[in-house]
Amino acid sequence: MAVAERLAVVLVRHGLTAWNRERRYLGHRDIELLDIDNGLDALRAALARLTFDAVYCSDLQRCRQTLTGLGLPNDRGVETRFDARLRELDFGAYEGLRYDDLKHDAGYRAWIDSQGELAPPGGESAAAFHARVAAGMD
Repeated sequence: MAVAERLAVVLVRHGLTAWNRERRYLGHRDIELLDIDNGLDALRAALARLTFDAVYCSDLQRCRQTLTGLGLPNDRGVETRFDARLRELDFGAYEGLRYDDLKHDAGYRAWIDSQGELAPPGGESAAAFHARVAAGMD
C-alpha cells in the first residue's frame, strides 16, 4: 500500500438554518437548512474542481442536507461516513438561546469570559469539544 506524502483536508460549514439567521446558539439540535441551495453556488463550484477520496460528515440533518446541496457524494461515487463526533460544540442549556437572552446571566458571562474553558451548563468545554473532534478526525 502506498503512503500519501500529504493529506489535504477541506472543511465545509453547513448551509444557513433559521437559528443561524436568528443568531441562536446551535450545537447538537438537529435543525434543517432554510434552503438546501441557499448560498451554496460558489462553494459548489469551488468543490467541483476537487477530487475526494473520502467524505466525513456530522450526522446532523443540516450537514447531510449541505452535502446533498453540494452534490456530494452521490454523483462522485465517494463513500460518506457520518459521525456524531464531528458535531458542533454542545451548548447545553444555552442551546437555542441568543446573546440578548443570556447577556445578564452570570453563568453565561463566566462561560464567555473563560473563552470556552468552562462548559455551559449541561454542555461541553472547548477542551472536550476539541478532544471529541480530534478523535473523530483520527
